[in-house]
Amino acid sequence: MEHTKTIPKPLWIDPFTGEVLDHKADDFDPSLGILIEGPHPDDPSPEEAELEDIGDYLSRQYTLIDAEVSALKTQFERRVSALNGKRKYLAFTYEGHFERLLKRDLEGGKKKSRDFSHGRAGFRTSKRVEIKDEQAALGWAAMNCTEAIRKSVSLVKSKLPKDMVEDGSVPGVERVESSKFYMQPAKERN
Repeated sequence: MEHTKTIPKPLWIDPFTGEVLDHKADDFDPSLGILIEGPHPDDPSPEEAELEDIGDYLSRQYTLIDAEVSALKTQFERRVSALNGKRKYLAFTYEGHFERLLKRDLEGGKKKSRDFSHGRAGFRTSKRVEIKDEQAALGWAAMNCTEAIRKSVSLVKSKLPKDMVEDGSVPGVERVESSKFYMQPAKERN
């Protein structure tokens, strides 16, 4: 049995209402991947038209196309702005409570994330060096690791010996582990 991929009909979306307006299926040429328009009864015949007729016709058509492209770009920008607004609303309205529920659900287990019908959410763990007492750490680095000191007299955390930071040998410095919430939509599959 041979499987063929169905090409979805193109859609126009009203940027203000979000209403989906379908085009007729015969307006879509799948080999081109674009909407096409056939000849209109008022179009001049390419073989019979005179220079002036074709020039006027093409310039008018191109002007109309440019105007429609400009309008579509504006609609697209408005729609993207509306969708970003919806994303902010959803984050503000639901994410805090969702994060607390998820933290409670994952508490005590080995998993740091959970799959949902359209994606995954969880907590990412990151480790970073946090300077608790910069003067103490600078004093230590001046004696033991001068490349960790900038001329502006600040500590370069990445230059501190990792093993000494881990075991607490560097005064004023400790390794801090934190957890950060994330929500990752599922990737489209063909």
